Amino acid sequence: MGLRSLGTSAGRRDATSGSATVTVVAMSLLRRRFLFVCAALACVFVFSWFVSAESSPLQNYFVWHTAVPNAWGWLNIPPILLGLTLSGDIHNANMVGVVLGMIVQWGVVAFLLSLLVVRPVAKSRQKS
Repeated sequence: MGLRSLGTSAGRRDATSGSATVTVVAMSLLRRRFLFVCAALACVFVFSWFVSAESSPLQNYFVWHTAVPNAWGWLNIPPILLGLTLSGDIHNANMVGVVLGMIVQWGVVAFLLSLLVVRPVAKSRQKS
């Protein structure tokens, strides 16, 4: 079962390109999903800085309005536990472990979201 049977024009073969069309479309889709995941991870780390850093311009606001930082902390329990495990100290998490955990956790979430959001580019069918 090829791509042509799925109703896409990406599976068409002609005498000059062979299966190169399928490879180019698949690589383009993979590249766009990778860029989506990278952009989502950048947004996650910027949001994390806004919510939890002392140098954040919103730090004074979040001192008195704690719902968002508390919810963000609960969502990031697995990365924090990874950081605590890597540090060996129950009172101080290893930041490298926390960052790696956040990359894995939110990268998986972003990839699953990219399966819904990023679609192959539909090429217009040429009339012959």
